[in-house]
This record gives sequence, C-alpha cells and structure tokens, in this order.
Amino acid sequence: FFLMIRRPPRSTQSRSSAASDVYKRQMWGFIGAHCSYILTVMLSLLAAGEYLLPEFGPDILDDDFESVKYNAQTSFVRSGRARHLFSDEPDYEIYRKIYGPSRHFTILFTAYVAIALFTLLNARLINPGDLNVLRGLSKSRTFIFVILTIIMCQFLIVSHGSVAFNCHSDGLHWIQWLICLSLGAALLPLGIVIRLIFGKSGKNHSLQHANTGSTFTPNSKMKLSESHISVPISDLYASSSSNFNA
Repeated sequence: FFLMIRRPPRSTQSRSSAASDVYKRQMWGFIGAHCSYILTVMLSLLAAGEYLLPEFGPDILDDDFESVKYNAQTSFVRSGRARHLFSDEPDYEIYRKIYGPSRHFTILFTAYVAIALFTLLNARLINPGDLNVLRGLSKSRTFIFVILTIIMCQFLIVSHGSVAFNCHSDGLHWIQWLICLSLGAALLPLGIVIRLIFGKSGKNHSLQHANTGSTFTPNSKMKLSESHISVPISDLYASSSSNFNA
C-alpha cells in the first residue's frame, strides 16, 4: 500500500515518459515480489507450522496423556488450527477453551508483523541505485518513531497480551522471536535483487528508447530552449556525417 500511494521521485517526474514507465514497472515489481513472499511464508506457516516451528519448555498433557504443547512425538509446536486440513475433525479447537490461544498462531502473528516492518523499510528507497535502504534513515525521525512504536507494542502484546490479544499465555521463546525477525529480514536481500533486476532492465529500456528516437512537439504556450529540443539519434548522426563530408 505504501508503494502504491507513493509518488515517483522528482528526478523521475522531470524526465521522459519512458523513465516514468520504468519507475512504474519497478514499483509493481516490488509490490508483486513482496506480496508473493508474504503469501508464501504465511501459507506455509499456517499449513505446516507444526513441522517447521520449534517449541520449547515443559510439556502439557491432557486427560488422555496426549501432548497439548508439542506436535505428536516431535519438538515442534502443536498446530493452532481449529480443524485439521481438508477435514472437519477438530484439532486445537478442543484445547483452546482450556489452554488458551496457541503458540503456533502467536508465531504466525509475530512473523506477519515482522515482515510488514521490513516491507516498510524496503519501501523507503526503490530506485535501482539505492541498494542501501538505511541511507538517510537517521534524518527520518518520524519513520524511526513509527518503527520503534510498532516493535514496542508488538512485544508488549505478545508477551503480556495473552487472551485479550489472542496470544499464547507464555508469549514466545527468544528463538521463536529470532525466527520471526529472520523471516522479515529476508526481504532485505530480496529487495536488493529486485533493484538489480529492474535497474538492468531500466537501462536497456532507456537505451532502446534513445535509439528509436523520440521527438518533442511544443505547444504554443511553451518557450523553446535547447533543453526542450530532442531529435532522433539517427538524424543527428546523419547531420554530423553530412557536415563532415562537406
């Protein structure tokens, strides 16, 4: 959403429509790549979190001596889904009223917020040459305040929110926090790859646009100047060749 409402930089607005098209493709490429990453991570954790996310601490057994905290005979979290996948058989739904929200969904919630934070960080600079998203961050005090506020609120909600915010009563283990942060931080190298890809394609598009030539037709209200006049490169080459031959 931040990228969709963002205006192109002034340097791009003052250039030709070709430069604006390159910027638009780069912006939509960013949006598409980030959305694909978010959907992949969230759906994977939702469908297979009990095989991917580790659990820690003493186990809790129900009346049938089945584990409530761990996945069956493993060291991973128990599924927090209300029902089993592709089935109406209840899963964590039978334990929720007694033991509260699951750790599985608490990790899912925290991972989503971490990914959203790094998405905001990636969206600060999307130009091909801006590989360092931290450049100029110290000057954006409002941005820093928003990021720190979100981090503090997320920590308080997960650690002390419990049932009021639909989070596990014990919060998250520090390793689970690191997993969530790692899933978010993975967007930084993804952003660099996108910038490099669109930077290369943008140069090729600009070169192709220059070779095909683009003429500028002024209206009656414009004042002609050397900076406003552009002619096809082929015409310039032909003119220079004729002058040289003469």
